[in-house]
Amino acid sequence: MQNERLSGESESAEALQKRLDKMMALGERTRQQRVAIGAVEEVADRLVKTVAQTDAHERIALEQSQMLAEMKRRQKRLDDRVQRNVEELQKEMQKMDQMNVTAEQTRLKTDLENVVAETRELALQLSSQQPISADPQKLAEQLDAFEKLQQEVFAQEEAVMLTRAKVVDQLKRCPDGELREELEQELERLAAEWNPLMQGVKERKTLMEKVKTLADEMAIAQKEAKEAVEEDAKRLLEAKASAEDVEAEIENIAALQEALKKRKPQIEALKQLGTKLEMLAPGPDANRTCRAVENVSDDWERLQKDCKDAGRNAQRKNKLRLDFEKAVVEAEQLLAACRNHEIFAHCKNEEPEALANAILQAQGADDVLNKENVKTNCDSTSRRPW
Repeated sequence: MQNERLSGESESAEALQKRLDKMMALGERTRQQRVAIGAVEEVADRLVKTVAQTDAHERIALEQSQMLAEMKRRQKRLDDRVQRNVEELQKEMQKMDQMNVTAEQTRLKTDLENVVAETRELALQLSSQQPISADPQKLAEQLDAFEKLQQEVFAQEEAVMLTRAKVVDQLKRCPDGELREELEQELERLAAEWNPLMQGVKERKTLMEKVKTLADEMAIAQKEAKEAVEEDAKRLLEAKASAEDVEAEIENIAALQEALKKRKPQIEALKQLGTKLEMLAPGPDANRTCRAVENVSDDWERLQKDCKDAGRNAQRKNKLRLDFEKAVVEAEQLLAACRNHEIFAHCKNEEPEALANAILQAQGADDVLNKENVKTNCDSTSRRPW
């Protein structure tokens, strides 16, 4: 139907052009006749003046006057005809202008409908995007896919702005009320589709960049915390292995306990990063990352408990060692007293110097008083289960 209309418009334009050409030719002939009439009038005036004095020329002047009046009447009729043709031509031109405006509005309406459909398709693609992942590798793939959609939206923005400007300009001179209403409805529909699309693209882009920054920061912090806890666990094992020197073991464990306490802000900051990441990008990947953070925190807390237990065991072992050394000294003193009593009883009639020599030369006295033997016996006793 639109093709028929366009065909009819083309034929009307050709017919109108032919009529216009005829009117131009008629106007040219009228101009020539006017020139001729002017020449005739000049000649008539001369004749009237020349023959006005004679009666013989009165008839010629009368005929000339009648001829001139007839030519004027014909010229008036011709002018009226030309004026009517010009008015009809103007009406035809106005009609064609109106038809052209209507055709332009129809074309704009079609273009606007196409832009709305394309915008709706882009909005559907945006809504079908996968949830933002907290995994850095998956998030990088999602960013690449989103970049393509964003480029399509930016390319569509130019078409939307151009079509909208054309429609707004056309509405200013729209003669058809019904078509004007349809254009306004399509324009509102375009705004309802396009504005949320642009807002959604900007918000998702911003959110994805935030999640990426947070995920990268969290991956680094998690790795550092995990390596630190593993290093502290190795230090605890090394401290436990230094059983030959209980005092050094106690000092190492105390230093490790202090280091573990100072590591608490690092663990708490890691937990906060996990909470933020779970809020921005909830899902299985965020849960998995948070569980890994919880594992690091659990390892840290477990290491603290092991360190406290190791410290208590070292203190208990040191106390046992000191108690044993004290008991050995007391036993040595008691044994020496007993032996001295026996020697004194056996040698009570001897001189004091002989008694002292007998005590110093008593069998096993050097071994009992040897401090290295006392320490070895203490350490071996501290390893026994009590």
